[in-house]
Amino acid sequence: PPQVPNHLCPLPQGGLATMLRQKHVPLGAMKFDPLYIISQIVTLQCLYYCSLGLCLFIADMMLGFGFGMDQLFAAKALGFSSPAGVTNVVCHLMQAMVGAVWLYLIVERSKKCLDYAITLYILHLLLCIVFRGFPQTI
Repeated sequence: PPQVPNHLCPLPQGGLATMLRQKHVPLGAMKFDPLYIISQIVTLQCLYYCSLGLCLFIADMMLGFGFGMDQLFAAKALGFSSPAGVTNVVCHLMQAMVGAVWLYLIVERSKKCLDYAITLYILHLLLCIVFRGFPQTI
């Protein structure tokens, strides 16, 4: 095979073997980047609502319940007193598992996952308050 000059393809000191042994450093681990953090939070929030909405939509279509924004933002939609409420609770629990995968893929750092999860649910609470007012029941 033809030889590639070193100045066109520089390798770190120690060659290719050293480069392959280096650990993967997650993006954003080296410095504080507020724009990157905000973009991660927005991405997680969007994925949260998309996956929860898709789960609720599929469950509602399969079981014949009506789909609406109340299922995402109203506290009374959650409960064990009706089949629709149980379906909503199950979809929210399934979303929590899917959300863990989203956290793993987007945040990439286990130290920050709890912070991002808490931020996600605080923003969800604020959106619920904007949409329907502060929840009066648990």
